[in-house]
Amino acid sequence: MRSLETEQHYPLKLDNVPVGWAATAVGDVMEEINPGFPSGRHNQEGIGVAHLRPMNIDREGRIDLSVLKYVPTNDGARLKKGDVLFNNTNSAELIGKTAAIERDEDWAFSNHMTRLRPGPGISSKFVAFQLHFLWMTGYFLHHCTHHVNQASISSGVLAETVPLVLAPTREQEVIVAEIEKQFTRLDAATAALKRVQANLKRYRAAVLKAACEGRLVPTEAELARKEGRSYETGEQLVARILKERRAKWEI
Repeated sequence: MRSLETEQHYPLKLDNVPVGWAATAVGDVMEEINPGFPSGRHNQEGIGVAHLRPMNIDREGRIDLSVLKYVPTNDGARLKKGDVLFNNTNSAELIGKTAAIERDEDWAFSNHMTRLRPGPGISSKFVAFQLHFLWMTGYFLHHCTHHVNQASISSGVLAETVPLVLAPTREQEVIVAEIEKQFTRLDAATAALKRVQANLKRYRAAVLKAACEGRLVPTEAELARKEGRSYETGEQLVARILKERRAKWEI
């Protein structure tokens, strides 16, 4: 096992992992680490092979197929269930977005993505969650190579220098299940919050509408009638303002 350099920006303490866990480099536990292929010819009509790109991994570390491009080729590497897809080229703040591939589809991937294929006993979701966490904490932002309009993490840098903390296989599975359970709760809470925010927006509009229609508080006419007194109506108020304004114009 190689010696890992984690002196800056790495958010975990490798000398304090639980008993039975190990700290290694990403490349030590992968069967394959492969970039995808570029293609200037693409379409969104479903003609050819789906070609996953950086936009197809969202900020939550999930595969996003809302915009999917296709390329007219049968060549190039493919993804399969159990792979991990890593965004290797993007704007610096987006380098390192990672997602696990959870189903078998005929998906190719661009050269801006790296396919990690874990070895036996390594959970792809456990790896993907950990790499995406490193992205969230800014680790890759500080370790990427900057170019003119973008940045990158090469396959070599990913394999040889990025640490990976590993639990025993069964424990990986338990941790992944717990993460997914907690994320499901967070998603439900987020959806509920959005509903509340939408309701609040409608309520604010309803309050303003009621105010403009004289239904928010008792009207002056109602109060005056109840108290047996006179009052200045809105029409009288407008007339008084116009009279005073005309008087100033005539001076």
